[in-house]
Amino acid sequence: MNYFIVPGLKIKVLTFETIEKEICNFFNIATIQIDSRKKEIVQARQLCHYFARKYFKKAVHKKDKNKINWIKKEGMASGEIGKYFGDKDHATVLHSIKTVENDMLDKSYKQKVIELNEIFNEKYITEKTFKI
Repeated sequence: MNYFIVPGLKIKVLTFETIEKEICNFFNIATIQIDSRKKEIVQARQLCHYFARKYFKKAVHKKDKNKINWIKKEGMASGEIGKYFGDKDHATVLHSIKTVENDMLDKSYKQKVIELNEIFNEKYITEKTFKI
């Protein structure tokens, strides 16, 4: 767990590890780091991919002669996300993200995503909060 030191206060920072831990707790499963096709494990892994992509940003720079101009931020590379969450390739991560977005058309599934988002925003410092 990473912490910032603030006098009298510890602030938890959201990491891939904490995303996995919170989602596993939410679904009451031990881990997503197994090659399983059980629905609850697949769904939990897909949500890990989705939240990692939403919360973690990677700065992109453009060289202009001798200086670097930071032009925008993009989502972390799907290959990096997949490597951590079950050693999946980038196409699997992209498929997971699309699946979560499509599944959110179902109100009960969307409610789960909203609840997880609230957990992350309440417990952890994140680079980005987002609306669902």
